Parts: sequence; C-alpha cells; structure tokens
Amino acid sequence: GAWYDLFTDERIDGGRTISAEYAGHRIPIFAKASSIIPMQGKVQSTRDDPGPVLFVHIFNGAERSEFVLYDDDGETLNYRKGQFRKRTIAFDPAARQVMFARPEGSFASPFRKIRLILHGFGDIRGATVNGKASTVKSQVFRMLDPLEALSDVYYDKQYLERLRQMEEMKPQTTLEFDDASQVVVRWR
Repeated sequence: GAWYDLFTDERIDGGRTISAEYAGHRIPIFAKASSIIPMQGKVQSTRDDPGPVLFVHIFNGAERSEFVLYDDDGETLNYRKGQFRKRTIAFDPAARQVMFARPEGSFASPFRKIRLILHGFGDIRGATVNGKASTVKSQVFRMLDPLEALSDVYYDKQYLERLRQMEEMKPQTTLEFDDASQVVVRWR
C-alpha cells in the first residue's frame, strides 16, 4: 500500500525498499494511507488541559478505515462506572466522507472543536459538516516539528531558519467545526 512521509506529506508507494538521507533532526516516520491519527495539544501530564481543539489527521487512501478514540479522567477508576468517552471515527474514501459517531459513556470531552487535517487529498473544492457548508483552507500543518523543539538549543537562529526553509511541506486541506454528538463531513 501507499505511505506518507510525516515531515513532507510526500506520498510513497509501498512494496519496495527506499534508501534516503535524512537530516540529523529527522528520523523516517511514515503513516499508512487511509490512517486516522487523532492528536491533542501538548501536555506534561493527564492533569494538564490539552486545549479545546482535537486535531484529527487523515491520510488519503483507497481503503475504508476506523479509529476508536477513548478518553477518561486519567486518574481514577471511574471509567468502570461509565465515566469514559469512546467514539468511532470512520473514513470512507468511496463516499468522500469522515464520520464521527455518537460518543459512548458519560465523560465530558475537553475538546469543543475538531480540526480535520486531510493529507494527500489534492484539490478539495468544498465541504459540508452535517449537511451545512464549511470553510476549507489549504495550509501547511506540521504534524511533527522537530525544529520547533530545537529552537531553544540552537544559538544560531539563522542556521535554524535555513534548516526550516529546507523542510518543504505540502499544504493540507483543513477545516474546523464544533464537536457535536454525531458529525458527518463530506467533500467534493
């Protein structure tokens, strides 16, 4: 199958061996086509607030895929009493849609918005969220950014900026919407 380089968003056909040189601040990390990868803002512990936005990365592919997103308070055993949140996210490339199923459990999610980041989808002319038109943007959204982590280490900020300019990244299609009990996103 196909894969995507997480640092460049380049689509790479699988089933073969690739030899490549990488800068010292990068290691080769790939996402399989049709993957769904939810992410949150940076936290140091489960007690920290991850922010109000859940970032959901979807990598274009030909296969239907699902991901079950699970959350609880991270501290107690209250999940045994139903204090959890479990939600299926389904990507259906044939229907050109992503569905966020109705959540199970009684845990209140810290996320109020969802930012959907579509990798490798090309030119999306428009999208709807639960049947209503939604604004789509084409922007570079770095899933992983090792240079950001190195900004405090490098004393030569010009060198760091040159490294950043060498990191070419294809733009992704993004859209952001309020979290609701069930969400269906379609695009054309």
